[in-house]
Amino acid sequence: MNKSQLESKHIAELHDLAAEAGIERYRMLTRNELIAKLADGEGKAEAEPRRERPPARRRERKPREQRREPKPEPAREQRRERKPEREPETEPQPTPTAAEREAGRPKRKRRRRWGRRRKHGGSREHADRWLEAWNAHDLEQIVACYSEQVDFVMPAVVGDSEERRIVGRAALRDHFRHGLELAPNLAVTEESLLEGPGGFAILYRREDGHRAIETVELDDSGLAARVRVFYEREQS
Repeated sequence: MNKSQLESKHIAELHDLAAEAGIERYRMLTRNELIAKLADGEGKAEAEPRRERPPARRRERKPREQRREPKPEPAREQRRERKPEREPETEPQPTPTAAEREAGRPKRKRRRRWGRRRKHGGSREHADRWLEAWNAHDLEQIVACYSEQVDFVMPAVVGDSEERRIVGRAALRDHFRHGLELAPNLAVTEESLLEGPGGFAILYRREDGHRAIETVELDDSGLAARVRVFYEREQS
């Protein structure tokens, strides 16, 4: 069989010819490679008669009498023995109240969030670090809440309209150090936290009863980059 005759045949017919010609691994060959190998051995595929496969042996079915019979069911007496005994009925217990459930729970200690600072912290995490640092009078932890180039603006005097601007963490450290020296019993208590895009505003009360609001804009590292402080004016 020449090459042109082989090219007109289907791939399945080429596989049959390759199998009769004894070509090894013919199913792994491309169509062109298979035609080339068959053309090289031209006449070999026609010389050998195609072997017919022997008919498949039909499996003899067993008569119904020899088929597997179902297992007999156990006697009623045996089934009764296998039945588990019922547990004695107990009186239903009363549902505990919310106060009883709360009293039974172990109290969990609040973790010091500012002690395990993470990058890109949120407003709540930053506010917690700031409050705990001030109440601990830890100057370094207070300053660590602000960026290196922080822009901090506050009234020069409580109730005054003039502003005092502090730029940079080093200058802010000196300001906070002086404030801690003037108020050794300083304590701050949060009253409200308002969160917004890129920052928050916190309303807090000092140990002397005065209240203040600080608006804080956070940078990409979660530090205060722009802060504005507003004091409550005393009522005359």
